[in-house]
Amino acid sequence: MNKHRYNIFPEMNQEEYTKLKNDILLNGYDETMPIYLFENEILDGWNRYKVCNELSIIPIYEVFEGKNIDAINYVLRTNKRRNLTSSQWAAVAVTSDEIINSIKYEVKEEMKKKVSEAKTFGNKLPKVEDTRSDLIISDTFNTNRAYINKANNLKENHPVKFGEVFLGIKTITEAEKEIRKEERDKKRQEFIELGKNVIDLSDLIDIRQGDFTKVLADIPDNSIDLILTDPPYPYQYIECWSELARFAQDKLKDGGFMIAYSGHIHLPEVINRVLNEGLKWYWIGVCYHNGYNLSQVHEVNVFAKHKPILFFYKGNKVKPNNWFNDVFESNNEETKDFHEWGQSVDVFDKIIKIFEPKNVVDPFLGGGTTGIACLMNNVKFIGAEIDEDSFNISKKRIFDYGK
Repeated sequence: MNKHRYNIFPEMNQEEYTKLKNDILLNGYDETMPIYLFENEILDGWNRYKVCNELSIIPIYEVFEGKNIDAINYVLRTNKRRNLTSSQWAAVAVTSDEIINSIKYEVKEEMKKKVSEAKTFGNKLPKVEDTRSDLIISDTFNTNRAYINKANNLKENHPVKFGEVFLGIKTITEAEKEIRKEERDKKRQEFIELGKNVIDLSDLIDIRQGDFTKVLADIPDNSIDLILTDPPYPYQYIECWSELARFAQDKLKDGGFMIAYSGHIHLPEVINRVLNEGLKWYWIGVCYHNGYNLSQVHEVNVFAKHKPILFFYKGNKVKPNNWFNDVFESNNEETKDFHEWGQSVDVFDKIIKIFEPKNVVDPFLGGGTTGIACLMNNVKFIGAEIDEDSFNISKKRIFDYGK
């Protein structure tokens, strides 16, 4: 016997199926739960039918009496009790063309009737709501229009991911996150390969691959106006802050600034390490992430919507000519496309405009953001990146901007 086309819902997962099978094996078939047939196919009770087949049990059948729309409503009504996620409901909705078309037809007929009645009695014609069908469909399938649209996009463009959502293996959000990561990884790999062939960069740009303590050692002492960087945040890299501070103490001019992003968790130790190497505290700003770009800080169960930006200087304090707001809004949505810890160009661009350096160094180049910001402002730049893939991505990005 086959499933009826209106029997659109995903089958039980293995755990649920085993539980049902054990219950029937132990207690027998519950005769108050018949398997409903419609047009000689199973409308409701598919999982029970499969279990009975496996256990050689003859179940109770009952023929569903009613029209097609009645059968549709029955399936939807009985399955609303199932423990399906909103993502699964949305996936079910976009696989239910006949049901959706029936709903749209009913809405259309209802509007025709209202219009006809209004004309008959001389009343004002009812306003036709374009979204009425969508709202009814969303309510019928126990989800929302946004999820249905997203599920439809998955079905059309990412059928494997859609299948996982339909079966409850992933939510729509999880599937979309995986797709974005796969797209970023593909884009990164393309830039890595293209970056290997980049030879000529702007005369303003000097980037080097390797440990900054070695490849930037030849920079003359007391020659740099601004070190603008974003060191790694995990504690395993905490020593890099001491190395960075020593480098800054040597290479910065008197009054020069070191401005660096930092994570939250180890901030007190980060600041102490920098101060212990001789740099002086100037200020703290934040990079504020617009939209829904939140970082999950699992150690403290916090969704971080900002990131600290630390300002240090060497020697005598020299204030920048420009007053500045210490909250830097980040609007760039591609910050993570080229590096796991990438930051937005717009914030680095603002900082360079505020401090007006003649030269900038970034010992942790990452995806090349600082180099691009320097090109935007016609500022001499020297950068270092220890990871070869990230170095090649930086070359490609900076080359593209400078073309």
